[in-house]
Amino acid sequence: MDLRVCNARNLVIVACRNDLNIQASQRQAQLQANGT
Repeated sequence: MDLRVCNARNLVIVACRNDLNIQASQRQAQLQANGT
């Protein structure tokens, strides 16, 4: 496989994970704000 293709795919995976982490932390912040 072409290394450039591999790297591009890894970047997409990392971006997806970052997006999920951001959503999760935002959800936690909202829950904490509602709890207080």
